[in-house]
Amino acid sequence: MKLAECLLLRAENRTKIFELQQRILKNSKIQEDSKPLEDPNDLIASLLQLSDEQAALIARINNANSVTKLKDGRSIIDAIVARDNLVAKRDALVGIVNNATDQDYRLTRTEIKTVVLIDIPKLQKKIDGFAKDIRMLDVAIQELNWSTEI
Repeated sequence: MKLAECLLLRAENRTKIFELQQRILKNSKIQEDSKPLEDPNDLIASLLQLSDEQAALIARINNANSVTKLKDGRSIIDAIVARDNLVAKRDALVGIVNNATDQDYRLTRTEIKTVVLIDIPKLQKKIDGFAKDIRMLDVAIQELNWSTEI
């Protein structure tokens, strides 16, 4: 199975686990003298089994991510950490730019005028650079995900 397929299965399992939890909650209490639509004990057994399968799958994914190398020599896990760092930086700068560029509405001339103290175009270039680096890392990671057999 390809690493990418395992990642898709992991996401599918997360959804199934959440849905099982919801079904258990809906069927765990009923009115006296009525029957649940589904046996919550069977659902709990299914949830626990799927959780164990998910843990084994995650272990396989993590192992593959730690040993599989990108063309630049970094492991997938290191590339994911680098990508997450770039995303955090980009998001922080986007928040700063959005805050700095918010319109300042003054009702009268006597109200205090605000002045932007940061170089918006310079920050926007950094944001664009981070976005490009994120895309390039994503492409490299996805390429390996679809070529790595685990």
